[in-house]
Amino acid sequence: MDSSSSEILVDAGSFRLYKDGHADRTGDMETVPAGFDADTGVTSKDVVIDAVTGVFVRLYLPPIEAASDDDVKKLPILVFFHGGYFVVRSASCPKHHRYINDIVAKSSLIAISVDYRLAPEHLLPAAYDDSWAALNWALSGADPWLSEHGDTSRVFLAGCSAGGNIAHNITIAVGVRGLDAAVQACIEGTLLLHPSFCGETRMEGEPEQFWDSVKKRWSIIFPDAEGGLDDPRMNPVAAGAPSLTKLACERLLVCAAAEDPRRPRERAYYDAVKSSGWGGEVDWFESEGEGHGFFVHEYGSSEAVKLMDRFSFARSGTMDSSSAEILIDLGGFRLYKDGHADRSVNIESVPAGFDDETGVTSKDVVIDAVTGVSARLYLPPIEAATDDDGKKKLPILVFFHGGYFVAGSASYPPLHRYTNYVVASACVVAVSVNYRLAPEHLLPAAYEDSWLAISWAVSGTADPWLSEHGDTGRVFLTGASAGGNIAHNMTIAVGVRGLDAVVPAPRIEGTILLHPSFCGQTRMEGEPAEFRDGVKKRWAVIFPDAKDGLDDPRMNPMAAGAPSLTKLACERMLVCAAALDPRRTRERAYYDAVKASGWEREVEWFESEGEGHHFFVDKHGSHEAIKLMERLAAFIAGN
Repeated sequence: MDSSSSEILVDAGSFRLYKDGHADRTGDMETVPAGFDADTGVTSKDVVIDAVTGVFVRLYLPPIEAASDDDVKKLPILVFFHGGYFVVRSASCPKHHRYINDIVAKSSLIAISVDYRLAPEHLLPAAYDDSWAALNWALSGADPWLSEHGDTSRVFLAGCSAGGNIAHNITIAVGVRGLDAAVQACIEGTLLLHPSFCGETRMEGEPEQFWDSVKKRWSIIFPDAEGGLDDPRMNPVAAGAPSLTKLACERLLVCAAAEDPRRPRERAYYDAVKSSGWGGEVDWFESEGEGHGFFVHEYGSSEAVKLMDRFSFARSGTMDSSSAEILIDLGGFRLYKDGHADRSVNIESVPAGFDDETGVTSKDVVIDAVTGVSARLYLPPIEAATDDDGKKKLPILVFFHGGYFVAGSASYPPLHRYTNYVVASACVVAVSVNYRLAPEHLLPAAYEDSWLAISWAVSGTADPWLSEHGDTGRVFLTGASAGGNIAHNMTIAVGVRGLDAVVPAPRIEGTILLHPSFCGQTRMEGEPAEFRDGVKKRWAVIFPDAKDGLDDPRMNPMAAGAPSLTKLACERMLVCAAALDPRRTRERAYYDAVKASGWEREVEWFESEGEGHHFFVDKHGSHEAIKLMERLAAFIAGN
């Protein structure tokens, strides 16, 4: 790592703040132009609202036929504030732009997406000031789209993450000081999408690492905040904060995600509004099995569609009742009462072949013709796979993908890209396993397929790439999320039963667990209750014959009756976690249990700050992802 990192004051994945006050933004700053969207029929344009500050808004108008019926010509006005820690993103962010196009089309409204100034170049309260100015500009009828089609008696405020925080504060500000706009206007509703709130005192269920990171960022982007995190703009229930009865909207919808570390604060906010004596209507909407801001990143997923449907709040406040036929909904897949499944995300695939960026070549190989189980093999550039004699044996890395055991594959584009980079960085031959998925193939099918794949990979005769370039004396097992769970179980299985391979003495040199999914029947301190409940529900569906439910040793390696951790067959282990991942509590407990078990090998802990579950695949190239990649390569190299 570059020694200049010592000057970094805070690193949040998509941006870095340095001691001299400047910022490097390493992600979330892509832009897309306004214009006509062929998918939705929505038209957008950018309008500068303040020539001095440069603040602009992106206006959205639905198809004109939707904006003109004989009875109602005026449409609701939605003022939207984007997220990004107050530091990154914009109104022209491609994913936000796509999301708002959909909102506008499906809810038939006019939207104003505010491009407020970002910290640290413009410290808070600049973003709040800009947002206030944008609301008043919108209601003044300053643009023909608004004056001709906008109904100022039906105004909605909405925001995601930091934007949700802004939406709350602007709603309070309207109640405290009134609007500057000359026209009569009514804030009919406010929609808070995973709003960012916090406080000086950590709440029960609020991960400590997450709370620490928020505190650090807040002190930098708002150094003049009153009371630090207890400034009313970050903690709306702090002593001295304006009364929640000042909320100027008639209806409030608070939206949360079960796996978001912000969820305890969001629920506390919702409860505080309900008990405040406020005379409006407040509703709670929670997305199961999902993390922060998922609806923007996992566009089109089942949970994202359900949340989009809830935007009918801007029309009638009702929800579609067709979801009653769904037995379980995990965001990326739905299981219906009749037993069939729909997968809406993580089902894309990319063909194997040569990768220009890394020089890695891949191919797909069927391991078992009966079950259809296959693997994608990866070979690094040939010069890396040879020494002076023209021969060089490379470590064999067997990789198990994630996806709740129900989604994902070795050919999933972000994972394929990630594996290419691992192979190039660590100079290994990789075997990425395509195990069978639940519910069509209930567990333990995935474990059985993974065991078969390992035995195949180290057999020495399975494929020329492995026999010619693979060193069965240096085998590494790794997996992400559900795949990390599999990697642990395979390492235990090798220790308990030995490998089926015919090659003499194959050796598991190391196991790398990347955000492994573990759980248990009893919730651990610091483990979000909603997250554990979601895991329990999923596990019951995909593994109905599990022994003792979540205390089956395959899900809870520390449960009574689980194989001793001294049976781990690897010589070294690396347990990788993310500070904002609700699985982090279990992962640390697992690491501690391995250390205390009497296992006489080397176990190491590696934690990524300011990041959530599986970020290294989804945020390829981010600072923390690069650090993790470097640690993987060093671990495989023996460092």
